[in-house]
Amino acid sequence: MLNWFKRRDDAALLDALNRVAVALEDIRDRLGLDQKAVEDGIFNSLKERLLKENPLRFEGVKQQGVDESNRLVLESESLPGVVRLSSDVNKESDHHPVLQFLQGNGIRVIKYSENISKYAHLTGMIQHMGNKYDDIAKFLKQLKISLNSSKKRRICMRNWSDAEISSSCQLALSMLNNGLLEDYKYLKSPVFEMIFQPSRNPDVINFLTGEWLECYIRSFVEAHLRLQQVDYTLAANPIIMLPNGRQFEMDLLIKTDRDFLWIEIKSGEYKSYLTKYEEVGKLLQIPPENRFLILANEQDAVCESLGRSRQMNVLNLNMLKREISGIVRNLHTDLVQAG
Repeated sequence: MLNWFKRRDDAALLDALNRVAVALEDIRDRLGLDQKAVEDGIFNSLKERLLKENPLRFEGVKQQGVDESNRLVLESESLPGVVRLSSDVNKESDHHPVLQFLQGNGIRVIKYSENISKYAHLTGMIQHMGNKYDDIAKFLKQLKISLNSSKKRRICMRNWSDAEISSSCQLALSMLNNGLLEDYKYLKSPVFEMIFQPSRNPDVINFLTGEWLECYIRSFVEAHLRLQQVDYTLAANPIIMLPNGRQFEMDLLIKTDRDFLWIEIKSGEYKSYLTKYEEVGKLLQIPPENRFLILANEQDAVCESLGRSRQMNVLNLNMLKREISGIVRNLHTDLVQAG
C-alpha cells in the first residue's frame, strides 16, 4: 500500500485540527489574546486527540509547550490533506508573487502549502487519464458510482469501442497496481465484462472524484507555458478569507509579468458555484477573459452559453486542449508588447 494511503485516519484528524487551529488563531488576532496561551491550548488539544486516536504512534509525546506542538504540525505536513498554519503563510507570502497579489487586493490567505509531489508517483496514470479522457469516461462514471459500496462491481463492455475497452482496462490495471483498486479482472470475448472493487480509502475517493483532474490540468497548462517561454509563478489550492468572512479554496492561480489567470476545475456539480466565482473574480479585479472554469463533462454548447452569461471562459476538457495554445499565445503577445 502506498505511503499516502497509510495513516489516513491521522491525516483526516490532523486536517480537522488544523482547521480548528486556524480558527483559534483568528479569534486570538481579533481579541488580542496572549499568543502563548492560545498556542499551548492548540497543542494540548492536538496532543490529546492524537494520543486517543493512535496511542502507539504518539506514546512518547510529552507536553513540552509550543516547540513540541510545532514539531507535530511540521510532521503532519507530510500527510495528505494537511497544510501549513497561517503563521507559515505569512512567511511564504513575502516571497510568493501570487500570494502577494491576493493580499494586495485585500484578501487574507489563510492556508497555503506548495505540495506538488503528493501524487508524483501517479504521474503516468494521471497523464493517461487526461490524454485518454474520452475513452475512459464511461469507466470513470461507473467507478464513481461504486465508490460508496464495499461490493465488487461488474460492468458489461460489450458495446464499448476497442479504444474505450483498451484504455479503461489499462487504467484499471494501473489503479490496481497503485492501490486504488482492491480487485480487478477483465473477462474477454465473448463475455466482455470488467469486475472491479475500488478502495474506500478517503484519499482514493478524493483523488478519483477530482484531484486527479486538478493535477492533470496543472501539468498541462504549465507544459504549454514553458513551451511558449512564458515566465510565470503558480499557486495551487490556496484557501482565502472573503470579505464576508467565508473561506474559499481557489484551484489554480497563475501570475505572469503582466497578467493574472485564475482557473477553477470541476468534475462534478458546478452550478451552485457560479455566482461565487463571479463575485471572487470581480473582487480580485481579474478581467473576465482571464477567468477560466473547466468542466470535465459538460457539452461544448453549454460551456459556450455559460461563458457568455457568466463573464468568464467556460471550457470542457477537450475545449481546453484545443484552445490552450491560443490562451498562452495571447499572454506571450501581451508580454512582448509590454516590453
